[in-house]
Amino acid sequence: MASPILSRLAPADLLRERLISSIDLSRDGERIAYSERTVVGGKDRSSLWIVPFGSGRPRRLTHGAWSDSAPRFSPDGRSLAFLSDREKAGVSQLLVLPLDGGDPKPLTAFRRGVTEAEWMPDGRSLAVVATDDESYDLHGERKGDETATVRVLRHVDWRMDGDGLLDHRRHVHVVTLGGRSRRLTRGPGSAYHVRPHPGGKSIGFIADRGGDEIHPDSQVHVVEVKSGRIRQRSRLPGEVMRFSFDPDGTPICVAYNRNPPKDEDPTLVWSVAGDGSGRLLTEGMENFAGKQGGGDERLTVIPDAGRDLPCRVTDEGLVQLVGPELNPTAYELTGTGERVAALMSLSEYDGADVYALEPGREPRRRTAAGDAWLAGRARPEMQELIVKGPAGPIRTFVLSPGGARNRPLPTILHVHGGPTWAWPYAADATGHMLVGAGYRVARPNIRGSWDQGREWIAALDGAWGDVDDADCHAVLDHLVKAGLADPRRLGCYGNSYGGFMVNWLVGTSDRFAAAVSSNGVTNQISAYGNCDVGYIYNPQEGLGEPLTPEGVESLWRQSPLRHVSNVHTPLMILQGESDLRCPPADNEQFFIALRRLGREVEYVLYPDSDHSMASSARPDRRVDRMERIVAWFGKHL
Repeated sequence: MASPILSRLAPADLLRERLISSIDLSRDGERIAYSERTVVGGKDRSSLWIVPFGSGRPRRLTHGAWSDSAPRFSPDGRSLAFLSDREKAGVSQLLVLPLDGGDPKPLTAFRRGVTEAEWMPDGRSLAVVATDDESYDLHGERKGDETATVRVLRHVDWRMDGDGLLDHRRHVHVVTLGGRSRRLTRGPGSAYHVRPHPGGKSIGFIADRGGDEIHPDSQVHVVEVKSGRIRQRSRLPGEVMRFSFDPDGTPICVAYNRNPPKDEDPTLVWSVAGDGSGRLLTEGMENFAGKQGGGDERLTVIPDAGRDLPCRVTDEGLVQLVGPELNPTAYELTGTGERVAALMSLSEYDGADVYALEPGREPRRRTAAGDAWLAGRARPEMQELIVKGPAGPIRTFVLSPGGARNRPLPTILHVHGGPTWAWPYAADATGHMLVGAGYRVARPNIRGSWDQGREWIAALDGAWGDVDDADCHAVLDHLVKAGLADPRRLGCYGNSYGGFMVNWLVGTSDRFAAAVSSNGVTNQISAYGNCDVGYIYNPQEGLGEPLTPEGVESLWRQSPLRHVSNVHTPLMILQGESDLRCPPADNEQFFIALRRLGREVEYVLYPDSDHSMASSARPDRRVDRMERIVAWFGKHL
């Protein structure tokens, strides 16, 4: 019987993508709840689903023209709390759904919405983080509302990508099942990552209550439910990113080991003593623990050699829950007892599904949504290459169209963001789309990538455009020499730091026939002030500060704009208009300079889209973005 003819992926296929997130496991370990995003009528819609941990099919719980997310089982398993914007688009409120039948009941009506909710141990109320109606300046003084004539800024940490202006802070509340709300924290500092204490008398949260705008020091605090008294619970040497409570009330934190941290400093897992001091549970480990979050920080994801491994942190060490030979890319973990629910991929595509994990058993896939949109489409072939680089082996994942594995093809170098990140085995939709268009795609973990230890990352400190440039060219040289890449038809693409790298490569080399830069960096001097975290990140990572002539020279030395007159590669620049991490002002300098030079360049702006626009922008913009990338390479490669 002949094999069915599979069609190539097309950008419009993105509208069939299903994205699972926000998993939760019931306390008895029998059911897994999750949120699934689909595109309905050209708009993103998220609904809640539930699937048995053991056997049985997923069942949809909610329907409608809104987005439901963050499901949380009640302690007795009879109800599901969740967030939904069904009352007002873009503003989430807390609802509770009885699982034995009935409609969801709204519990909150905060004007600016709810961002987090977790059940209190008794199941009669929930700890909630809600955005404040009060407006403060960053000295803690009350401000007028948004209709005021002017905004006066006295501190530098007034904005954050994805959040916008931070003049309305987030605070902890307790909300009863009857809908009564009582506020427990207030003031100019924000609270986040709320976690009720197992004893039920207090609620833990993370906050930077010291108010240091240059070197923030977020630590775990607890607020007593009855009195509202707040005390600092952790005093770790570095910032706390996430935490959970052990059953005995011990905080387990994912945190750095110094403040400020550098890119090469891994996040580690700590157990916090009564006096706030920490004991490392991942002592001596160079890899980053806690790469992805979950309800229990003893369940952690660790990047290692291109695999994102789900692990359990015990007092004796790490236990791998899935072996690296299965090529896991894990995103979320939640568990009870020996049972763990994982959101992960075990294939060459990063669309995740829900898996049930138990000791002594292979992972069991409990949903089939993650890669469902690839059904009937030709999938790429995957090769894992170890390329000899200037400073050591460069792990490179290569995606190729089926049947074209050993012949030269037009090849696109896909540089990851970060720079402290690393390509996992699973590839994103962009990689799959480019292979569907007939290209070979190389995804190298060059220096700066976090899956090869501290030295591999530290080599990039103050050396952007130096060691990373050399690694990129080493990978391309290898692919050309191996007969996999056509040297006359090379392209490059990247987002964020990857966008920086594209801008750098086309200004220092003529080997590319086309390039696409997305939300990148061109001028480190202006990025120091224009980027929401530039004033922290640039000096912290050795890029420099424009406070001295030497600092300006260092920033300029690592700026693609310095080489703009050498750019002859046709370049398309993609930019989210609402991006505060790599804002439009940066790429506009590159675009204007290239137009003044008469070079071939396009600057494409996406309204209401931030730094993560490839996945978070409106569906039509995600499709348009992918169509333009494919068309640009099609025109020039």
